[in-house]
Amino acid sequence: MAGGLRPAAEAHFVGVAHKIPSHRWIPEAAPLGILKGERFSQGDLFIDYPSESVMFRWELAGRRYYRRFYGEPAETEVRSDNNLLNEAIRFGVEIDGATYAAGRTAD
Repeated sequence: MAGGLRPAAEAHFVGVAHKIPSHRWIPEAAPLGILKGERFSQGDLFIDYPSESVMFRWELAGRRYYRRFYGEPAETEVRSDNNLLNEAIRFGVEIDGATYAAGRTAD
């Protein structure tokens, strides 16, 4: 497909196809999702979910999640059963802390 994108519905991660709403596109080379097991026990984690213009932060010390929408300076705590958070874990990409702290602009 042109531009290095493929329909999200065709995405594969660890050899398993994931169902993603067909109107979303992901970069061809981007890994899909964050593996929860070991990664969440290794330290703080930052997730970008561009299709919903939101980022999340996992704080290992307090075992809490925080959400920050693009264009907003403040973050808010969210519960672990938050639908948007769980979508981001499954379909988002890991970013570094500096990117999260700098924020992203809303389109």
